[in-house]
Amino acid sequence: MPTFSCPVSGCSFVTEDVSDAVAIVMLQIHAGAVHHPTTTTRVKAPRIERPDIDSGVEPVVWNNFLRRWELFRAGSEIDDDAAPLQFFECASERLGDMVLKADPAIVSRSLDVVITTVRRFAVVPVAISVTRAELLQLQQAPDEQFRAFSARVQGKAETCSFSTAFTCTCGTTAAADYTTEMTRDVLLAGITDTDIRRETLGTPDVHRLPINAIITLVESEEMARDALPSASQSAVSTFKRSACLATRHQASSTPPGDRLQKLECPRCGQLFSPFTKLRSGWNKVPHKVCKACYLKQRRPKRTDVPVPSKTNAINVSTDDNIIIASAMASPARRSRRRRGRRHGHIITLDHHIFSGGEWRRAKLQDHPRIQVNVSIVDVNSKQAPSCAYSKQLYAVIDSGAQSNIWSLKDFDAAGFPRSELSPVSRSLKAANSSRITVHAAFFARIDGKAQDGSITSCQAMIYVSDQVRELFLTFAWEHQPCS
Repeated sequence: MPTFSCPVSGCSFVTEDVSDAVAIVMLQIHAGAVHHPTTTTRVKAPRIERPDIDSGVEPVVWNNFLRRWELFRAGSEIDDDAAPLQFFECASERLGDMVLKADPAIVSRSLDVVITTVRRFAVVPVAISVTRAELLQLQQAPDEQFRAFSARVQGKAETCSFSTAFTCTCGTTAAADYTTEMTRDVLLAGITDTDIRRETLGTPDVHRLPINAIITLVESEEMARDALPSASQSAVSTFKRSACLATRHQASSTPPGDRLQKLECPRCGQLFSPFTKLRSGWNKVPHKVCKACYLKQRRPKRTDVPVPSKTNAINVSTDDNIIIASAMASPARRSRRRRGRRHGHIITLDHHIFSGGEWRRAKLQDHPRIQVNVSIVDVNSKQAPSCAYSKQLYAVIDSGAQSNIWSLKDFDAAGFPRSELSPVSRSLKAANSSRITVHAAFFARIDGKAQDGSITSCQAMIYVSDQVRELFLTFAWEHQPCS
């Protein structure tokens, strides 16, 4: 029977003189034992999140989005044909609607056109001079790591377009980018720690060092600062430590016999312990008097006022200027009363102001009073107005009043008939903003002596209300015209 050799190149295995079926089995066993199968199993990579962009962003945010887009495209194996559609899907719903309104066939464009169109609607245009001014004002925050501060500076400097054109000696025009130099200067000027900035600026050729070298230098200074406190902090800590040790030594140096001694109180003559043990330990300063005398001195007991069991109550008499405090509070609340409060006494309130925890009499002058003659004027008469009723009385000249008002009770007492009153539906406001309801009014002739001594008279309307008690005239009543 024929023999069979291994088909793998370089292998000298040959089957024995057996049947064809046995030879095939032998070749399979040989291939599994000697020639292992080289099957490549591809592990599926984790899913990469799609970056997103919205409208109204700064150029720094747009630059970071482009970098994330390149990572997403490489990790997701997006080819050139699917790149425009995938890039458009990164836009938010609001930004995508604006792009579609501007160009409905945006998906069929090339990737560069899609990027340019989306950037025009996403990025807020900012003047280069404004961006450069913001870069020069950047400062490291007190609790910010220098590496994070350098990332902010580099991202901002990337949008400032630090480049200039120059002409070479050969006549060729080229562009020079000095973004690295500006970033280095802003980093050195923005170090918040004064000592670290001084040490960094004192480094030889620091203006020639790369950005990463400056970051490493400043970070080493920050680690040394955090590990070793400054000299002033060490001095303060040493002082506090020595003061604490001295206090502990003084407290521990007090012999136990002194804590147990008894002294005679200089007030009551009772024996007391000058040292007592509290939750925080033994008191360092000895007591001067016993506890009972100390409490009497701190909170004197009221013995002149009886203490009923009822709660507080304030009775107001029929006179509006008198308030009677007729009951007391419990002994526990009496200690919390304000100084200057009186119990069981009648207090006349001509005009008081509550100040400093007590009522004080205010030295205010009363409104001036003058004697006037008030007459009712009949304005409905076809002839000259006549004064039907007249009464001489005292009126209050109110400097803040804008209308004349009279008490309804005094109006009746003066003998004036109510039939002369005209109904009025309105209300006035007093100085304390309280409402005064007006029931009626009448035209009156007011005769009296002015402040300069001259006799004056005028006609004016006087309102009548039952919420006032006197006749109040405006301060300018004598200047009103009299017809």
